[in-house]
Amino acid sequence: MKVLIIVPRYVDIPFSYYNFPLGLGYIAAVAKKSGYNVSGLNLNETHDSIEIALKKKFEEFKPDVVATGSLSGWIDQIKEIFSICRSLKPEIKTIVGGGMLSGEPEPVMRSIDADFGIIGEGEETFNELLLSIKKDSDKGLIKGLVFWDRRNDNLIRNQPREAIKELDTIPWPEYDLLKFPSILERQSPSDAYYFSTIKKPRVIDMITSRSCPFSCTFCFHPAGKVYRERNLDDFFKELTFYKEKYKINSVAIVDELFSLKRKRLLEFCERMEPLKINWIVQLHVNSVDKETIKKMKRSGCNSISYGIESMDQTVLESMKKKAKVERVDQALALTDKKKIIIQGNLIFGDPVETVETANNTLKWWFKNRDKGVNLTALQVWPGSPVYIQAVRNGLITDRDSFVNNLPVNINVSNMNDTNLSILTAVINAFTLVGFKYAKNYSYNVSKNELPNRGKSFDLHYNCPHCNKKNTHKNCVIDYNEVWPFIRMFCSGCFKRVNCEKPEWLNNDQKENEEIILSHVKSYEDNQNYNEAIELLNKFIRNGKRSANLAFAFFKRSEIEKKQGRLLESFNSILNAIKICPTVPEYHLLLADGFFRLGLIGGAIVALESVLELNCEFDQARKFLENIKKNFSEEEKNIMFKSFSGSPPPVKKEDKKKNLKIRHKDKLMLANGRFDVEPEFAHLEPT
Repeated sequence: MKVLIIVPRYVDIPFSYYNFPLGLGYIAAVAKKSGYNVSGLNLNETHDSIEIALKKKFEEFKPDVVATGSLSGWIDQIKEIFSICRSLKPEIKTIVGGGMLSGEPEPVMRSIDADFGIIGEGEETFNELLLSIKKDSDKGLIKGLVFWDRRNDNLIRNQPREAIKELDTIPWPEYDLLKFPSILERQSPSDAYYFSTIKKPRVIDMITSRSCPFSCTFCFHPAGKVYRERNLDDFFKELTFYKEKYKINSVAIVDELFSLKRKRLLEFCERMEPLKINWIVQLHVNSVDKETIKKMKRSGCNSISYGIESMDQTVLESMKKKAKVERVDQALALTDKKKIIIQGNLIFGDPVETVETANNTLKWWFKNRDKGVNLTALQVWPGSPVYIQAVRNGLITDRDSFVNNLPVNINVSNMNDTNLSILTAVINAFTLVGFKYAKNYSYNVSKNELPNRGKSFDLHYNCPHCNKKNTHKNCVIDYNEVWPFIRMFCSGCFKRVNCEKPEWLNNDQKENEEIILSHVKSYEDNQNYNEAIELLNKFIRNGKRSANLAFAFFKRSEIEKKQGRLLESFNSILNAIKICPTVPEYHLLLADGFFRLGLIGGAIVALESVLELNCEFDQARKFLENIKKNFSEEEKNIMFKSFSGSPPPVKKEDKKKNLKIRHKDKLMLANGRFDVEPEFAHLEPT
């Protein structure tokens, strides 16, 4: 039987960087080990359209089964892939898996119309399913499977599958089959934050464990909720093999959580050190101390991703982070001192998030900006505890629609919609002006291009933290990504540096744009503000990304400020900075916007950014001195406040525990209790 494993197209431009799909690699390896004729089609590794690529592969390979999977944002593409496959061969069997399917099996199956869906870990279920397809036997006893009974048009979900206890029994993933060597040859220092300190990165993704022992409410575990670790002997055997075969110089440990046990972490460091390669990892803040950080650095660890998420203890407890604010501070201080890259996020919008808790977290960020921690709004993903609670609270009423329209902006917090919307704008503003930009930076077109990547640049800059001269060769720029900078890390102090993108602006309509802006100025000079705004809006709607478009947003912001429309003015200047992120005058107007909104701490952040960009900007200096002189410490710590007295979204009372359990709804779980909502039962440990 011929099995085709399809990697979805994750990138807008073929051959751009993406994370290797380890899950599909493992699935392919299992099928191959079982004796099936297995081939791969990686849609990121061709300039052909999805339809043409599939047609060519079907003509060449003539598969009997196609399998694919991904995370929740790729439903439309998976639907397209299966539709094309059926048009090429109506009797083809289609299988889907991954986090996309596991988080909400029934809605996803209804959407993409796959024949079979694999919930959770796929290796054993996939193997049993292939055998059943080959023998045309009953699918009803295959654990971890959801499938269509085509004869009766019924969607059937079988019992959940137990977690694979012995991870070392699973064959190593099929990297070659899915074109990993091609990915490796064209990696660029700008592709991922942890690549930036590696010369000519050759980075492979690997795992040492599966799932996570914690139950963070915003997180979904596609591999189930039972945490298991690989034997380190097997891991290092695999790593050594790849080092020799692929000449890798770095390994990204992409475990959801690496090594709860201190002893295992120290052993890992001891075994990594002789290999002389860099490594990155995700850790809980409770896992590190002086000795572990020291040994991690010595053994080649150049980046640690911590699950920070909030610096308000109430929110941390709501998220079930099992961490204390003080412990986060200690872990980051130790990591920073040892010059290891810190990756972390502060997530705003948890169900107990209020204006006060958000301000507490932003106050911490304000004082610790040099740690480079990202700011982001909560995204509710299917399968996560916060998603399940939103369904039970009535905040999500149409689950099919929800999974088909991801990402969906939904307010599950304890703030009203107005405050949450403004908070999102505020954290976007801090992302633009809260981190230091490179000093004396320049780009030169690289002499040698990376395979299939097109034009690349050699980036030179002085670190704004330690002044070290940095050079990163063959930086490939993603012009479709929303932010106007690339996030790099200094090879000296390992701190975050934002570098404005080269060739970011389109100035081919410069003369026409300037004519329009001259008319705007005329309207403004005559105080015809509405006419000026109308003309600016027309320009903005039709304009390309250019310096003049940024200036149009700047002018609109100034006029809106004169009209007393402070929130509109704030958003307009944000849009200007998203286009031209290093214009001091734009940062100054943003500082004024923060100030007029009463966010004094935000004004300080923006003013300090102005002076980083131009230390001789007297207007900004005097503005900052005035704030520091005339405002109390409490006022200077206002990063966010309430703008509306409306109540937060109405949440239904969760009556789950009081519901009468109908016999047919009963589903026994491993922890011995019954669940009244079997559609979520697969998310429980087994």
